Amino acid sequence: ESRPYISNLAVRNEFRGQGLANALMEKTEEHVRQWGFVDIVLDTNCDNIAALQLYRKRGYVTEFVDPMTRKVRRAFLRKRLSSSAVGHPPDALQMTDDTDSDIPTDSATATATATAT
Repeated sequence: ESRPYISNLAVRNEFRGQGLANALMEKTEEHVRQWGFVDIVLDTNCDNIAALQLYRKRGYVTEFVDPMTRKVRRAFLRKRLSSSAVGHPPDALQMTDDTDSDIPTDSATATATATAT
């Protein structure tokens, strides 16, 4: 099954904190809906706290965290854009809140996690 995938969203340091990433995500989700898709997926480094906070605020849920095969682990997230899509299963892959406990929520934890891996 084909799904839209966001890869490498970045905002230059001098432009951060102005809502640009949120605006880019909003427009992207709008286009994805117009194209007829019901969900969207992305991934980010587990130590990228700002990105994780943005994605969670926008309604993304963690599907899984990759095993520790790399120096920095990656979290894979998904957002349902439509709850009334015909022919698409419910969020069967959505994990429980326990999954998010594996992802740091603050920079101190992220540093400790990145150091431990």
